[in-house]
Amino acid sequence: MTRYLLCNKCAAKCAANFRQVEEDYLEGWRMRRTPIDNLKKPDKLQTVITEYGNKHMTKVTNAHIIDHEFCVCDHCNKKLADGCQAAAVTMWNVNSENEPLEWSKDYQ
Repeated sequence: MTRYLLCNKCAAKCAANFRQVEEDYLEGWRMRRTPIDNLKKPDKLQTVITEYGNKHMTKVTNAHIIDHEFCVCDHCNKKLADGCQAAAVTMWNVNSENEPLEWSKDYQ
């Protein structure tokens, strides 16, 4: 699964890049775009970098936790202020995973 939080400018620019073609659909790829009218940073916004030790993805250790003070656009890295408009884009493959939850609700 891949998630993108995008500012409106990047969402508009990237619309062509996120267009799903028939071949992708037949291979099991699905995409969901959700507009966010009033962005709100979740109370706890973190990136957890985890180290895995082998090809079986056996967790070795939590290497680092980064706490974020604000949201950023995953395309241009622009700071996204609370109250702004944004877009949440989710892509996944039905051959290997279920449809992801509506994570965009965490940002509203």
